[in-house]
Amino acid sequence: MDMFSTCWIEPIQLTPEKAHAIMQMHLDCRTDECPRRRAAVRILIESGRLVPDSSRAS
Repeated sequence: MDMFSTCWIEPIQLTPEKAHAIMQMHLDCRTDECPRRRAAVRILIESGRLVPDSSRAS
């Protein structure tokens, strides 16, 4: 099993490159349900590689 494929473990010390790989592997996951995808989104936003859609903000 790949270390990025499990949803239940939130990764630490993610690089933007690793975060991008996680996003590709967890396409079907919901950010609010998958700690791994949530961490990847956070890293990509912090690095400026992902800009949240402001029209989706609650």
